[in-house]
Amino acid sequence: MLVKTKAIVLHSIKLGESKTIVDMLTERQGRVSFVCRIASSGKAKIKKQFFQPLTLLELEYDSRPGRTLRHIGDIRILTPFRTLPFDAFKLSIALFLAEFLYYSTREEQENEPLFAYVENSILWLDGAERAYANFHLVFMMRLSRFIGFFPNLDDYRPGDYFDLREGFFSVQLPLH
Repeated sequence: MLVKTKAIVLHSIKLGESKTIVDMLTERQGRVSFVCRIASSGKAKIKKQFFQPLTLLELEYDSRPGRTLRHIGDIRILTPFRTLPFDAFKLSIALFLAEFLYYSTREEQENEPLFAYVENSILWLDGAERAYANFHLVFMMRLSRFIGFFPNLDDYRPGDYFDLREGFFSVQLPLH
């Protein structure tokens, strides 16, 4: 079955002379691994530059049950970055977040809200001109809601303590 979807590059590793294994977070099927043949000519359809961390792509691939590595049929950059690859500070944040997402979304299935959050966050970081030094911390805190361990804030009042063992806020300082 041909699947056309948006994808975010999380990790790529070279396999031999002309192949690369790429892990992506896709909008339609969650975390998917691809094997891509990278030609050295300038006119190749699949270029090495497509697989930089957190690149936003639109791709079409054949999805068959039982296959762990899929082959990309058609690929293009969805949104070209303006500043992310050229600013050393933003690039270091992007590399860290790509690695973090690679490990935290290992078995992630289709999750469109998670994909939309990651996509919008990347676009915000690319467009930010200042005040992005703690972006990675805020990103990871908000990502915890999608991964499943966001703290319960229903009973929170200013000055409360967070009990790490029980996972809620309390008025008294926990003994541990």
